[in-house]
Amino acid sequence: MFAAVRSSLAAGSVCLSIFACTNNPYPAAEWDKPYLYSSFHVPPRHLDPARGETTFSTPIVGDLYEPPLQYHFLKRPYELIPLTAEELPSCEDFNQAGVPVDEKAPAGTVSRSVYTLRIRRGIQYQNHPCFSKDDRGAPLYRRLDERDMDGIGSVEEFPVKGSRELTAADYVWEIKRMAQPQLECPIFNSLAGCIEGFSDLAAEFRRELARLREERRAAAGVLYNQERDERTSPLFIDLDRFSLSGVRVLDRFTFQIVLHRKYPQFRYWLATPFFAPVPREADEFYAQAPLVRRNIVLDNSPVGTGAYRLEQFALHRKIVLTRNENFHDERYPADGERGDADAGLLQDAGKTLPFIEKAIYRYEKEQIPRWGKFVQGYYDTSILVSDTFDQAFSSADGRVALTDTLKENGATFVEASIPQIVYWSFNMRDPIVGGYSPDRKKLRQAISIAVSSEECSAIFQSGQNIIAHGPVAPGLFGYESGREGMNPFVYDWDATVREPRRKSVEAACRLLAEAGYPHGRDATGRPLVLQFDTTANAGDKTFLHWMRKQLAKIEVDLEIRAMDHNRFQDNVDRGNFQMIRWGWRASYPDPEAMLAPFYGPNSDAGFSGNVAHYDNEEFNGLYRRMEPMENGPERLALIHRMVAILQEDSPWIWDFHSRQPFLYHAWFLNTKPLSVMGWWGGGGTLKYRRIDPALRERLRKDWNRPPVSPLFAIGLIPVSWLLGFAVRTWKGRATA
Repeated sequence: MFAAVRSSLAAGSVCLSIFACTNNPYPAAEWDKPYLYSSFHVPPRHLDPARGETTFSTPIVGDLYEPPLQYHFLKRPYELIPLTAEELPSCEDFNQAGVPVDEKAPAGTVSRSVYTLRIRRGIQYQNHPCFSKDDRGAPLYRRLDERDMDGIGSVEEFPVKGSRELTAADYVWEIKRMAQPQLECPIFNSLAGCIEGFSDLAAEFRRELARLREERRAAAGVLYNQERDERTSPLFIDLDRFSLSGVRVLDRFTFQIVLHRKYPQFRYWLATPFFAPVPREADEFYAQAPLVRRNIVLDNSPVGTGAYRLEQFALHRKIVLTRNENFHDERYPADGERGDADAGLLQDAGKTLPFIEKAIYRYEKEQIPRWGKFVQGYYDTSILVSDTFDQAFSSADGRVALTDTLKENGATFVEASIPQIVYWSFNMRDPIVGGYSPDRKKLRQAISIAVSSEECSAIFQSGQNIIAHGPVAPGLFGYESGREGMNPFVYDWDATVREPRRKSVEAACRLLAEAGYPHGRDATGRPLVLQFDTTANAGDKTFLHWMRKQLAKIEVDLEIRAMDHNRFQDNVDRGNFQMIRWGWRASYPDPEAMLAPFYGPNSDAGFSGNVAHYDNEEFNGLYRRMEPMENGPERLALIHRMVAILQEDSPWIWDFHSRQPFLYHAWFLNTKPLSVMGWWGGGGTLKYRRIDPALRERLRKDWNRPPVSPLFAIGLIPVSWLLGFAVRTWKGRATA
């Protein structure tokens, strides 16, 4: 009998515990911590600052590394301010005779521009095994063998870590790194086009690599396999043995960069991750074969001075950033632009950064689960996409507002205009869609008319983006809207509604006939079939079907060539495609960054270069004239002419400029996006964000209470049994 009673009581206690439980996926020890929880759906490609800057890697790299300059967190238009530099760099221009000239001197009179940067003292690197030393001061982990790696799967597991002060030499080392051919730096052409001696240094590195490879080949004999050898034991080049005339260390904290021409936009490059310092010790440490065999490399195990360090990097599972214990003194800005104070963005003015102790990003491939976890409060912020846009916003009187549920929950959203364009690219080297003759232009113009960006935006982007008429994005110098900015080869101006109207399908068909394809057939009667390369999968079936329908309007067939990302990238780099859909984002707030993908010499610059392989002699000449200019009427006129050339040549189908809504819960503070530096609200901005964990936990519990009625009914079962047992016992005793 007593066993039955104990069982009933146990069942009742279980039910009571269920009443108090939640479905919170995070450990209880984290609930009161200022941790950020968010997600990512595209794994970052590279975390090595020299290897690339992409939409999804820049936000992380910017939180780990520190270039000399950064953008003011609050001010718009974007304003450069010092980060590790003591002040903004000085710049002196010289003519060919070496005589200083005025900063407003024409670009043609300037043969050298000298930038001088002085780094702040006392900035320390994160703790890392590459800085560890033994009792004699020698590097502790510089001669690792397989036995030393027992039980070690990441740099976090090395028992001893050290640090040291940031110096000017670290910045010089990184600039030299970008000249190494094995790193394939995507801005190599840009740097070679402005930094004195950069191309010569790259040539020296190629010769040095050839020498080192020959030494290994001679030692290994017939068994030597270069690819396999360097994959497991990379070649290390001592960069200090090679001089770069355009970059020199003046003292421990001062260095100069010499450009062989005037290039005012170079100061923006000094705020990109490419110019973040990498210490020599890191390259030496990661060149060791036991580490490379375990894929412990700089590209996934960074060494920086930023506000955060990388604690975990599981590409298809989780990325964790944790506060850098050695982070230098930096304060939240004390000023901003009009309206920032009213928006609560100056409440933390003057406070020490960073506020968030840890950022945990989980891999979420699908949009719907990602959105569901945000609604429950288990993700602090969300980037809205087409599948979830209608669940977040309602439209009334032509205005977009949060749904009542999200407003009642205290959510806020900030809409950021991103200097980015999504486009369809033709391969200008292709014998069918490429070329510059009038008939080839008309073919591309006809296709551009048929592919309705307005319809695409309405169906797949919920209409929240800005239809593009050229490459220059809104907010950048040279952008034009209205009739002045209209693409006249795809649109007509509707004076009644005072806005552009896409030309008719009939107009597209006439152009197609003039291009030699009446009714979508060539002179022999064969149908025109275009190939579209994509990484789209089965989940994108609706979009691909829509694309086929667009070209079917002008009786052109579209063949979809689906492939994995590596093959797609290879096809793009080699120009082995007819049409692709892609995007381009400005690395800095200047129109040059949006026009660079059309400069002919950039056609072989890899994924961040001229993917259309466009090469127009007039455009190239205008680009070279425009590039070194300060913003003004003359530069504006050149930009407008360049855009007009692109509109006529139509190497791209201009789709849309991104206008991205960022959605935040009430406990997420300091939410202003810095969209010029990547997705997720901007690279290097995590240090400004703040979380109110107490408010978060209270609201999470309110939103995720378990249903009480079923549990209450279950809880009544043992109570009823106990009552019945008591009644039966009492009756039995009464009868006796």
